[in-house]
Amino acid sequence: YNGVPFGVKMNGVVYKSIAEVVAAVNASSETNFNIDLLGNCEWETGNAGDGCNMMFSNAAATVTINGNGNALIATGQGGIRNDAKVVFNNVTIVDKTEYQYENGSTAWEFTYLEFQGNGSYEFNSCVINNTIQTHASSVFNNCEFKGIATLASNQPNEYAIWVYNGDAKFTACTFENLYRGIKVCDYYDGSE
Repeated sequence: YNGVPFGVKMNGVVYKSIAEVVAAVNASSETNFNIDLLGNCEWETGNAGDGCNMMFSNAAATVTINGNGNALIATGQGGIRNDAKVVFNNVTIVDKTEYQYENGSTAWEFTYLEFQGNGSYEFNSCVINNTIQTHASSVFNNCEFKGIATLASNQPNEYAIWVYNGDAKFTACTFENLYRGIKVCDYYDGSE
């Protein structure tokens, strides 16, 4: 079960992993999916930036992920893409990705777990453990941003959330990063 002791339930059917659920959603012609995490689940993200693995590709779909206090653990190298509308309810987001290196040193801009794609995101009563970046329309309601940098040596330079080339709305959220809260920019060329 690879860290998922009790599986994942979608529309009443139990699957062994979040990867199986993603495949089922993408193969379906339905448009509404209700997913319950029955334990902590892992998703392999692919690379950061344009190399992000596609998660939900059905642009007409609304996918609701109910965490029930469980965690969605990101592995891979840093990015999640969705073309669907994805709603996270009571999910803890944990970044355990391993980042690529750039010019012989750690590429700090890849230490944000990226949420991107042509879809949209809604986070309700979620805990965001690590630093994240959003490239898509995103709504955060009653969320707790812990802002724990994956690259500990760069903690003072990282924001709890970086809104990049998208829009984001925050309502009743808290930001615990000891150094920086929110960064907003519409373009990044690496020279900042």
